Amino acid sequence: MVSIEIFAIIISVLGLAASLFYYANTIRNATKARQAQVYVQLWNKFNSPEFFKRYFDLLNREWDDYDDWVEKYGKQRFTDIEKYSEAVSLGTYFEGVGVLLKNGFIDIEPVVDLLGTTILLYWDKMRPIMKEYRVRNNSPRAYLYAEYLYDKAKPILLEQHPELTK
Repeated sequence: MVSIEIFAIIISVLGLAASLFYYANTIRNATKARQAQVYVQLWNKFNSPEFFKRYFDLLNREWDDYDDWVEKYGKQRFTDIEKYSEAVSLGTYFEGVGVLLKNGFIDIEPVVDLLGTTILLYWDKMRPIMKEYRVRNNSPRAYLYAEYLYDKAKPILLEQHPELTK
């Protein structure tokens, strides 16, 4: 026959197990809610007309090399700091997404689903400029996380859309 003490211990252990399960589930749900909030914020910024104005403006720019880029689009070309800030904000957007990804605040799959080819097209366009910028300005970490984002996103995007390799 089971004594009252053993029955009380069993009930306590079951209560503790239920509490731990509930707590773990609550934490998991809160984490998902916070991640969803981050994705919504990324989407809101991404989905703005200002973002795409800057994005398509960048994709339509042409230059031969780093020196030509500096001559045409470098900081000294902007007499208005707002114009320069607009140009830089596109890169810092991708840099920020890369930082969130690198530090585990977001997962790569939803980022690829959300930002898709914009990541690839941005970094493919800016890679030579950023690589040379790092060397010439002794700034090896400049846009490192935008590059990290590209490196993580590209294989997933190409797996989802093999036609992009053509």
